[in-house]
This record gives sequence, C-alpha cells and structure tokens, in this order.
Amino acid sequence: MLLLGAVSMSAQTYLYKQTYVVNKQTGVRKKGHMAENYFTISDRACYMSDKEGNLYYHPGLFGGASTPAVICVFQGVQDGVYIYKEQDQDFGFGHILYGSQYYYVASDKSRINSINLRSKDEVRVYERIEEPENRRVPIQLY
Repeated sequence: MLLLGAVSMSAQTYLYKQTYVVNKQTGVRKKGHMAENYFTISDRACYMSDKEGNLYYHPGLFGGASTPAVICVFQGVQDGVYIYKEQDQDFGFGHILYGSQYYYVASDKSRINSINLRSKDEVRVYERIEEPENRRVPIQLY
C-alpha cells in the first residue's frame, strides 16, 4: 500500500557507504565500490550532498561541465520504506535524464537502495556508517 499522506521529517544528512550491488533478476550480490557519500533526506527529497547538506556536483561529466547529483522527490511510504523518484533534469546541450532513478530509504535511515531503471537490473545498496571523527581505532591490530 502506498501512503501519500504528509510525513513530517526535517532534512537530515548522513554518511553512507555503497557496500554491495544486487542483481534484481538473480539475487546475486557483489561487492560495491565502497565509496563513502553523504545523502540528505527530508520529507520532500533525497539527494547526494556534502556534509552540510548542500547538493553534490559531479566534476567533469559531459564534456567537462560539472553536473548536479540526482534529486529524487518524495513519492510516499510503502511498508515502512520511504520512496523517492528522480525528477526529469535538463543539463543543456540535449542531455535530459528522464526520471529513471529511485531511492528507497529505510525508516530508520540505516540503508538506501538506489535503483536506476536503465542500469541492467542492479540495486546499489548504501549502508549508513559512522562519521570519520567518531570511528574508533582498535587498541590492538591483527
């Protein structure tokens, strides 16, 4: 059941790591690129950002021009999962992205599934991690 009622959530920014990628057809998991990215999540949108919640820009794509990260707009809640869908974006020079990106965010914000309908049935799984300054180094290394 898709619930389109008002959801009260102020914008919050968390650090995530892409831990693995799942093939939707086979269920096979493979290791993700392990890169760390900030995501800002609100009751209106979900997008890749910097630590302060400012929209992230990808440097040098499409002939050297920087392009903004995908902004996915809140669609509703289904089974406790927040659903966001990409808005169509026109980057000029004839390049338009047509709403093919979805973010599915766990209600506790611990995980984001990123699905691009043009990406060969892959689901990119991001798991929330501790900020670098909060990570503890073990006393003894093995």
